[in-house]
Amino acid sequence: QVFPGFALIIIMMTFDEKTLPPEGGTSHAPLGLYRHPGAARTLESPIRYLFEKENRRLHPPFFPMKKIDNLECYRIFCTIASCGSVREAGLRLSQEPSNLFRLIRQLEQELGMPLFERQSRPMRLTAQGGVFYAHALELLEEQRALIEALHENADLEAGLIRLASTSGVRHQILAPALVEYQQANPGISVELRDMAQGAKDIFAAADGTPSDLVLTYRTDLKLPPDTHVEELIDVPFIACAAPSYLRRRGTPATPADCAAHQGVLLKLVGRSSVSHLSKDGQYQSFGWQTTSTYSSQLDAVNALVLGAGICVDIALPYFAEKARQGLLAEVLPDWHCPPRTVCLFATGAAWRKRCVRIFAEWIAQRYRSRIREDLKFIRKARAGRA
Repeated sequence: QVFPGFALIIIMMTFDEKTLPPEGGTSHAPLGLYRHPGAARTLESPIRYLFEKENRRLHPPFFPMKKIDNLECYRIFCTIASCGSVREAGLRLSQEPSNLFRLIRQLEQELGMPLFERQSRPMRLTAQGGVFYAHALELLEEQRALIEALHENADLEAGLIRLASTSGVRHQILAPALVEYQQANPGISVELRDMAQGAKDIFAAADGTPSDLVLTYRTDLKLPPDTHVEELIDVPFIACAAPSYLRRRGTPATPADCAAHQGVLLKLVGRSSVSHLSKDGQYQSFGWQTTSTYSSQLDAVNALVLGAGICVDIALPYFAEKARQGLLAEVLPDWHCPPRTVCLFATGAAWRKRCVRIFAEWIAQRYRSRIREDLKFIRKARAGRA
């Protein structure tokens, strides 16, 4: 605390009348001191100089930005050009028309050329104004893309993703996969949801709120225009029953033999059980002695394992899981119903997020891998029976 005061005394002593500027404010001092005209020529002048110098360092002078350097002015200009009227643009931007006129005049002065034809109504761009308008739109789009990219990077490792699918897919594939994904990406939160039964909007969940991603079969429902749809893989369906049921009731050789068996039917979101099967391009209808119907494929599989009957259209992943354990066996191996394509649907807003796109790609790859593994299993099983 002593040294600064001592230094200040030394500085004050080094200034005398010879180092102070003359009357009128002109500085000839070795240190380039400045003094306001009429100020008292005392030893306080060096002290004031030091304080003013420090103040200028801490608070540099403000230099007003030119209009052509301000992107907000470009946005206002483009709004006026698209509206064709300063008054309408003022209403849209909540700005006084006089302020917008002033901004256009300042832009034109800085550019040194007119941007609008003043005599035309609605306002029309000049040739130079058209060039300026086209490039201004590009700049604004670049700004939007920049901000979006920054947000994408910001939410890359954090955020909430809402994924909906049927109960069986959630149980068999998605739930185990999400545990693995969150272990590798601890900042990502995932809400695994049920699809709304009978909803006209594929993104509507059971609680009525929209989902970001939906994993289900290709749909005939009308989708929002910005929906992203990715086809994953064709999933076949297998006719099957429990070995205990087949020992008790026998194994059908053709679809017509199903009339002597109990049928396990499905009534799912976007899919119901079939009433015919095909072989070598020929179709055969069939019926059942008695039936039981399930709204969940998972429930239907559990019923099959308990010996409830035969189901002719269990999706491959459900059959393969139980067949590996010896709990289900394939019947009518030469008869088939058409496979269906599984798709991953994403809302436009969700797909613009990088974290959603990365997550969707990961889920799609996991689902494809699972189906391909199950296809290898069933081909090997059929080859063994042959």
